[in-house]
Amino acid sequence: MTDQEQGREEGGEIITWDGHGRPVVPELPIIAFIEGDGIGPDIWAATRPVMDKAVNKAYDGKRKIIWQEILIGEKAGRVYGSKKIMPEESLNSLKHYGIALKGPLTNPRRRRFPVSKCVLKTASGPLCLLSPGHLSSRGAGAGKPA
Repeated sequence: MTDQEQGREEGGEIITWDGHGRPVVPELPIIAFIEGDGIGPDIWAATRPVMDKAVNKAYDGKRKIIWQEILIGEKAGRVYGSKKIMPEESLNSLKHYGIALKGPLTNPRRRRFPVSKCVLKTASGPLCLLSPGHLSSRGAGAGKPA
């Protein structure tokens, strides 16, 4: 089963965009996520329940996110082989979903991988990549002293 088939099996739908560039979000949107490397799994383990609870509270339990993992980075290398950190199937899934949360990825200089963020942006076409580790109620750079 491909990543794309799994999300649909759970009843989810893809977020689309209207003619003005605004998202059209279904009741059960499929949002892809790239867990990431290093501390990525820890960040994701903390992020997902917070986002699920926020959606549940905001929509009185009438909506929920169908999360769809896309394997990129070291995890993809373990599944597809050490040199395949960005498998074609994963890049196609990113194009398909059009929105993804992305955890930190391996430093390419140490591992001789292509620069992950640049490859993701160029290979996937229009895509929204959000890094949950950089989000906060005070905006970007909120971790810095005021």
